[in-house]
Amino acid sequence: MDEHYADAPAPSLPAAAVSRQVQRAAERKARKEAARLTREQLRAEVEQGMQGFCLTMGLSTLSAMMEEDADLLCGGPKGKHLGAARQAKRHGYETGSIPLGCIRVEVQRPRVRTLDNRRELPLPTYLAAQHGEVDFAAIKAACVAGVSQREFAPVARALVHPPPDTPLRDLSKSAVGQHFIRATQGQLEILNGRRFDGQRVLALYLDGLEVAGHRVLAALGVLASGEKQILGVREGSSENGPLCRAFLEDLVARGLSAEKGLLVVLDGGKGMASAVRAVFGPRALVQRCRVHKKRNVLEKLPSQARDQVSRRLSELWALPSPANSRRSLESLARELTLAGQKEAGASLREGLPETLTIQHLGLPSEGTLIQSLVTTNALESVFSVHEQIAHRVKNWQHGDMVLRWVAVALLKAEKSFKVMATAAELEQLATALERHANRVRIASKETSSALHALQVA
Repeated sequence: MDEHYADAPAPSLPAAAVSRQVQRAAERKARKEAARLTREQLRAEVEQGMQGFCLTMGLSTLSAMMEEDADLLCGGPKGKHLGAARQAKRHGYETGSIPLGCIRVEVQRPRVRTLDNRRELPLPTYLAAQHGEVDFAAIKAACVAGVSQREFAPVARALVHPPPDTPLRDLSKSAVGQHFIRATQGQLEILNGRRFDGQRVLALYLDGLEVAGHRVLAALGVLASGEKQILGVREGSSENGPLCRAFLEDLVARGLSAEKGLLVVLDGGKGMASAVRAVFGPRALVQRCRVHKKRNVLEKLPSQARDQVSRRLSELWALPSPANSRRSLESLARELTLAGQKEAGASLREGLPETLTIQHLGLPSEGTLIQSLVTTNALESVFSVHEQIAHRVKNWQHGDMVLRWVAVALLKAEKSFKVMATAAELEQLATALERHANRVRIASKETSSALHALQVA
């Protein structure tokens, strides 16, 4: 039976059916060939780098999605429209662009118009792609690293690393500048919007930075954990008491508290010290920066006497007893005055007790913490980061520009902050400050009771 069927002639097919079979076979072969070529092309893209491969695949997918949007609006692919589902008609193609990193990539998007040809309909996919934001972070990082806004385009292209012949549109110099302003303004707002509710701040450093005639005040806090944090910045003179007071009041409004005691380290400005006392009251202790004080004294001495006086100042500040230290420093001030160096002696006497505040807290003199709390170097080292990243800026236009650059520098420096001291030293500082705050609280109650008794009498 098998042989019978094997010898039987094959049934003949109509010519039209044969033609369709041949056409389908040809289509299958063409699709396989196209798929093979596509894989080869994609493999070549992968060999050049994953970034270029992902960009190619992304643009290809975007193009296909825009075509699907056009098909849905027009009731089907071109030439196969379904009348009932058709809302619009195709109207050719147009070159558009979408943001990619810090550049724009040109794409060919299909145009679709209403059937009455009165208006053009948007493609949802193209609109979504248009909503992408330019990479502000990359622009900020490049400009901070020293790339000029005029020469930013090559850097942007290198960051995207597009495949060859990808049509690109570079951002203009003004656009780069606007995006940098937006990015740095955001950094400034983040910095000056930080909250400190529930955080125990043990020490507060206040100091100023001079930039092109603009004075910027900055505050750095030391938390109970030993971590350092930038608390905020404000433009103005460090000697301006009302401005410093407004700055401190803003920190208080954002949650900074001296309820359990606070050590405030200053560079020596009288306006700053008065502002600290006005805002925080007696619970805040002021520690004058010894480095600034020594510098002020030595500047008023002849060069041959500076080394000896510098050594004596360091030795006397290192004495464990604050009373002995104060007596010895006052004696040195008298010696300078009698030697004809009246300005140096007066400079040493000015604010002398505030240079000894840290010793009254009873912290170990050999610890690393006390060395960090008698100077504003912790904040000045942060200022050096600003000098590193802004040294190429020559045209400082206004105070807002200065504030934005300083904010970027301080936040960058903050990323490399280390813990201030050991847990034991921090616990000792916290205990000493709380003990001082309790004494102030008791004294305040006693004073209130005495006043009340006088009023009753």
